[in-house]
Amino acid sequence: MCVRVSSWKPVCPDCGYPVRGLATPRCPECGVDFPPTHKAFRRWAVQRVAWDRINRGSILASYLRTLTVILFLPWRAGRGLVIPDRWPRCIRWAVVHIGLAALAGALLGDGEHTLYWLVENISPSSFHPPQWEDPADASAALALIWFGQSLTAWAIVIVFSVGLGSLLSLGLPGRHRGAKLGGVKWSFYLSPLFIVMLAAWFGYYVLNPLQAQSQWPFDFTYTLPTPVPPARLLAGAYGVWWAAGMAANPYNRARTLGVFVRFALLYAGSWAIIAWVLFPAGALDSLL
Repeated sequence: MCVRVSSWKPVCPDCGYPVRGLATPRCPECGVDFPPTHKAFRRWAVQRVAWDRINRGSILASYLRTLTVILFLPWRAGRGLVIPDRWPRCIRWAVVHIGLAALAGALLGDGEHTLYWLVENISPSSFHPPQWEDPADASAALALIWFGQSLTAWAIVIVFSVGLGSLLSLGLPGRHRGAKLGGVKWSFYLSPLFIVMLAAWFGYYVLNPLQAQSQWPFDFTYTLPTPVPPARLLAGAYGVWWAAGMAANPYNRARTLGVFVRFALLYAGSWAIIAWVLFPAGALDSLL
């Protein structure tokens, strides 16, 4: 008679210590209590991302490790954020990064000239971005109004993008409760992607202020129209990363490339339809 032995090896979510056969729901290595044994959150064969652990060690190192795995290994980050607890920490993470992303969009945003106005008035003639009106012609009051309007617009767009991921995770029928709540947590933790995208786009804009050209065999000229990417591009990138983490959730019935593609198309289609209703041409037209 052949007895099949399970290959599943439960580990402590915080430190990775093997916990199979323990008599008490507490890790003997790090002392962290395990999640509740509710049927929706029973099997913990995952290890948390660094920022989600109780004993994070160095704050800076933990932050950088978490940011790295979110940006470059979203499928691993999605698995590491499946445990739906420690919500206050998750919410603080999202609020800080959403605020910083909105601030970056307001400072760099199309039509506001706020950053250029500041630089031009601090050090005249030191910074002359191409194809822009002279920021020295604007008054301090006008620059402040531009900044406030742009900050509000970017905050709305970014909050909407993160919120859409959370609502889709909760609202999709036929999914395990653990997958739904883990998807919400992943949607919140993915918020730094907006800052990275804004920084990368602006860096390229500054380094190549006029055009990017190629020679042989094609000869073309492409000019970046604004120092920040359109909101639809930000949302598109967010949707791709979001889909990767959602597809990797261990509570899914299947974790395949097809699942990832379906999640990505679902997010992109939902964002396009709802954004068209919420943000018609007008105040946010330059962002969308």
